[in-house]
Amino acid sequence: MRSIQYSLIVAVGVGVASGCAPANMKESPPVKIKVTPEGGSTKHTARKFGAPATYTGRLPCADCPGIRLTVTLLPDSTYRLRQVYEERPAVYYQVGRWSVDEKGTRLILVSGTSPAQRFQIVGLDSLRLLDSEGNPIKSPANHGLGRLAQVDPIRDTMDLRGTYVYLADAGRFTDCGSGATYPVAQVGANAALEQAYGEARAEPGAPALVTVRGHFEERPAAEGDKQLEYVVVDSVGQVRAGAACEGPRSNASLTNTYWKLLEVAGQAARVANNVAEPHLLLHPAEQQVDGSTGCNQFHGPYQQTGDSLHIGPLASTLSACVDPDMNGQEAAFLDALARTQSYHVSGDTLTVSGESGLLARFVAVYMK
Repeated sequence: MRSIQYSLIVAVGVGVASGCAPANMKESPPVKIKVTPEGGSTKHTARKFGAPATYTGRLPCADCPGIRLTVTLLPDSTYRLRQVYEERPAVYYQVGRWSVDEKGTRLILVSGTSPAQRFQIVGLDSLRLLDSEGNPIKSPANHGLGRLAQVDPIRDTMDLRGTYVYLADAGRFTDCGSGATYPVAQVGANAALEQAYGEARAEPGAPALVTVRGHFEERPAAEGDKQLEYVVVDSVGQVRAGAACEGPRSNASLTNTYWKLLEVAGQAARVANNVAEPHLLLHPAEQQVDGSTGCNQFHGPYQQTGDSLHIGPLASTLSACVDPDMNGQEAAFLDALARTQSYHVSGDTLTVSGESGLLARFVAVYMK
């Protein structure tokens, strides 16, 4: 597989598919997001930048007429990328996580263990590809992407790689590139995946590493009247019990790291539109922690000795959650922080625990 000139790459777990017409497009108004740290001051600033939003452009190619690159940023901080080489019958995909540096001038895309890819934020409607060091590319060729008026959710059929668990009559897939977890729709090749998992698993509920051909699809939730993003399995590749996604490239530090909430009280974390995502950041110089519950900002002291960690008491703003369903998550997050007694960092993952065991899990987005 060839890469885009100047280091735009496709990571392991990216698939090849045909038929890449956008579907189920939605309007894409700019919304406020939380800017995350990548050096410099640890003070946060809210800037306007679009999510959901799709950016696309034609980039130079070393051995083909050009490369059509499309990147869609989603509100849960994941992204999907489609890379089409002109005059070739192949389409490449990538799924990962996006963030913005503290100055609000760089968009960063990270997928699994692959190196980060950076773009300059020219404005709400334009991005410019940067080199592998995050610097402007010295070339007269066009390296810009423009924002589409409508969002392309990139729900094409693609190769997906991640861990799969089937428990309580439901399957869940956690993508290796982004770390995001999705319910698996009980259609398509779902029955074949369940059977292969049942034959390979070591014990009920144990995860297995799987490769499948599938696509993302918005479908009604199993309970209630919400719409959720599902993974629809079209065909099953490998199912390996006891295997896992590759580990992160380096170990993050407890302090001076932007920790995005992935799970609290046994439930995957949700992100509401127009509100900073749930996260925390510990500042060692001041022995202070600040962050967002996904509804309100919080701050307060913390104490850390060895693997012991105690947080609070915390003060927070008192705004009502924009999404009423986020109230429970906010309460669970604050309760988890208050009950934290110890922590463990493994690669880019932070877990905090109390007397009853695991309380919450986070992923490192960026380190100072």
